Amino acid sequence: MKTNLVTDLIGSKKIIIYGAGRIGKQVLLALRPCGRTPEFFWDKNAATIGASIDDVSIFEPNFDFIPQNLRNEYSVIITVAAKDVGRRIGNDLASLDYNVIYDRETINTFIYKTCEVAVADGTFVFNLETCRTCPVPTTDGQASCDIFNGYLVNLAGGAESTQTKAEKLIIPRLGLLIGNKCNLCCNGCNHLVDLYKPGEAQFLKTSDLLYDIARVSKEADLINKVVVVGGEAFLHPDLQEILRRLLDLPKIGFVQIITNGAVKPKDPSLFKLLGNERIIVEISGYGSELSARLSQSVQEFQAQLREYNVSHHYLGTLQWFDFGNFSKRPYSEAEHKRVYETCCSVSNDIWDGRLYKCSRSAIGTHLGHLPDFHGDYVDLRQHSGAELRQKLIQFFENKGPEACLHCNGASSTSVIEAGKQVPRFQIHQQ
Repeated sequence: MKTNLVTDLIGSKKIIIYGAGRIGKQVLLALRPCGRTPEFFWDKNAATIGASIDDVSIFEPNFDFIPQNLRNEYSVIITVAAKDVGRRIGNDLASLDYNVIYDRETINTFIYKTCEVAVADGTFVFNLETCRTCPVPTTDGQASCDIFNGYLVNLAGGAESTQTKAEKLIIPRLGLLIGNKCNLCCNGCNHLVDLYKPGEAQFLKTSDLLYDIARVSKEADLINKVVVVGGEAFLHPDLQEILRRLLDLPKIGFVQIITNGAVKPKDPSLFKLLGNERIIVEISGYGSELSARLSQSVQEFQAQLREYNVSHHYLGTLQWFDFGNFSKRPYSEAEHKRVYETCCSVSNDIWDGRLYKCSRSAIGTHLGHLPDFHGDYVDLRQHSGAELRQKLIQFFENKGPEACLHCNGASSTSVIEAGKQVPRFQIHQQ
């Protein structure tokens, strides 16, 4: 049965995975139980990623590497996170006579079915670190993996009622922006740190943060994960209390903290808390863009995480999408929809009492760069009970936020260096 999963998708063709990131790794994991191993990965950042992943070599893309008369013997699975970019790469490969699979729904179905078979035959082992990076639970912003949700229900208290409700509100990801103070100032920061004037950056009040997230938790049936982010999260003086209270809230599966890793906490009790099985630390790595001093701090921080057995992941980030300035684009209705549906930055972020689709929308509105689009967010302090629940459902069903008309979206032609340091308070250029 496992073999049939691959046969149905690919047949007997040789496999190349384009993209050695989180989705590519998930495809590799799904192929292995089926007795199939890719020939190699293609990834434009191969020189930085390393020579191989689980003994599968990684090469820079070279579409001429396979002779044209042999290309029909290969299937290239496109696993680039940005759907629009993946589609363009797939079209380029198809024009060169490669068999191509880039439809995310098809790829996700294959990954899910592999896990489903493993559950049925008793060989599935739930691993939070592996499963949280899987693309299946967040397909089109929906929590579509009942396997993942089922295990998270066991982690989260008070979530048992999800099995009995006809219309479930399962939130795959909820961002909690706890402030915008940061020790770095990166060009094109999605949280717009480079646009703040001196003295504007702030930490949000801990009581307000916890009040806002508790209101969502009360009305949701399950929140797969809460992502704590700044600015720089480890600068917040009450981070430990925030994390402890988040773990106490009902119906939250796990907590992820995003950091640049260059701030070294001194309190051992914080590291002990970070060792909780429901906390994962993700370090955004910017490599040579950081000074030698800050790079050393990142290494020391990772050593401390290992010492306290903290689940953590170093994400070597090389490029960001350039979302451009805040002027309104002349998108057609179809283009507007595409910008939203192909964006990899929809993060459902809470900022100062409002739930926005992304941090750019939240902070852009806060700074006055975007109009106050009332239909783009939910005011968590204005609504409560059944009314708030309905507002949340409508929010997640909204596939055309007005803020997307003021953004480039995820485009392969608009990328910038990740983590490049710039003077504070600069204005993005288109």
